[in-house]
Amino acid sequence: MILPTAQRIEKKSTVHPAWPSFQSPRGRAIQYGSECCPRTIDILGRAGGVIMDPKFSDDDVKDIARAIRKVYMAIGPA
Repeated sequence: MILPTAQRIEKKSTVHPAWPSFQSPRGRAIQYGSECCPRTIDILGRAGGVIMDPKFSDDDVKDIARAIRKVYMAIGPA
């Protein structure tokens, strides 16, 4: 999650209405939301990841790496 796009951040909702970072003049002036980080949103929209469990064996990790390389070679670099 990109924090500036989270609804509670965009709306500056906090656990207490006097939250200092949103009450200062600078804090009130900052606008959050998807408009503040379009490049990050674009990059993350094209990113992928693999969840690796610390309990995976070395063979498991090697199998996953082989599978990723196989798919990467099949679709080609972007």
